[in-house]
Amino acid sequence: MIARIILGLILLTPLPAYSDDGRIKDLIAALRIEKEFSAFIPRWADEVAEKVQNNFAPKTSQEVHDIFRQEITRTLPEILNVSEQILTKAYSADEVEQLVAFYQTSPGQKTLQPWIGPAVRLELTPDETQIVSTFRETPLGQKDERITQCLKAQLAAASMGAMLTAHLRSEALLKNDISKSDLLLSATANFKDENPCP
Repeated sequence: MIARIILGLILLTPLPAYSDDGRIKDLIAALRIEKEFSAFIPRWADEVAEKVQNNFAPKTSQEVHDIFRQEITRTLPEILNVSEQILTKAYSADEVEQLVAFYQTSPGQKTLQPWIGPAVRLELTPDETQIVSTFRETPLGQKDERITQCLKAQLAAASMGAMLTAHLRSEALLKNDISKSDLLLSATANFKDENPCP
């Protein structure tokens, strides 16, 4: 009787979120999240600095550019943290292994859409189409489509928030308003108690 109660409690206990940071980072790499945001962030910093450089006289345009680039570049870890939190909550260890294996293949890479910007359609060979169709028909493939859409929305929101925070921090530093800068340093996304992509 006691054994049944213990077994029942074990079966009713929710499984802890998957937490192998190495494999989650492998999945983030396979999904090209870091690669894409790493390329986007410096371009965005340069564009913003160029647009606002005249607002901070007597600072030189180089000083404005350097501060904006420094602060905006600091947003990448925040974006990767959001990715890691969502993927850790969404997938089991076995699912992460399967997804890493799928997205490291040529057909898996061709199914990826940009995280930033418009969709791109890459042509699949008939064999690749079959591989993708077979994967998408599995429960994991269907779950992956749902989680990917949610992750894209969460990353867009997180990156906008992080970029806005970086922009405000840059302005505070350029205007020597340290109190505002210190306050903004603590703005981060955190999904510890919720799963934003159920």
